[in-house]
Amino acid sequence: MNVSLPLLYLPPIGYYVYLLGKDEPKFNLIENFKKKTFHNRCEILSSGGIQNLIVPVLHNGFKTMAEVEISYAEPWVLGHQKSLNSAYRSSAFFEHYKDELFAILDTKPKKLHQLNLELHRWLWKSLEMDSIFLSPEVLKQTQLNPNWLEVKSARENNFPKYFQVFFDKFEFIANLSALDLLFNLGPESILYLKKTSELQL
Repeated sequence: MNVSLPLLYLPPIGYYVYLLGKDEPKFNLIENFKKKTFHNRCEILSSGGIQNLIVPVLHNGFKTMAEVEISYAEPWVLGHQKSLNSAYRSSAFFEHYKDELFAILDTKPKKLHQLNLELHRWLWKSLEMDSIFLSPEVLKQTQLNPNWLEVKSARENNFPKYFQVFFDKFEFIANLSALDLLFNLGPESILYLKKTSELQL
């Protein structure tokens, strides 16, 4: 089952819940880039709460996702790496995954869609998305929140709790970047995605 989706920066967990059991998606690169969406930002959980990691772009007027270029005027790559290290260095699986993730960020591609695609491919592999197959009946029932691209709508659906690094400071925060799930649950992330998919039918 093929789907067409926006191409996001380190997408939220719900993105991969929706893709569970489907073929890798085709991405819509002709849609207009939208500010203040997950096109160029993700949410992680830091010691101060939810933290946005934003990829700065060269954005003059309306541009499609295929056209948007990344700005490297500021050292944001290093900033994202430092923020991720600070937030997740005590998580169970950060050390296992960080080198591959940081290497992708260090490539510094020109276009936003190039970066997002490489990160998606890495997450797809790391989350073991190909290891779960769902029946056609289940796939037909899986729904995607039509407003899910908007940051403010990220936590509208039902997500079961899992252990998060700062559990002693904050109540569980659902549907952060899939990085939060991967760094905390590692190989068990795929089981969480499956459970969440079943709850949202």
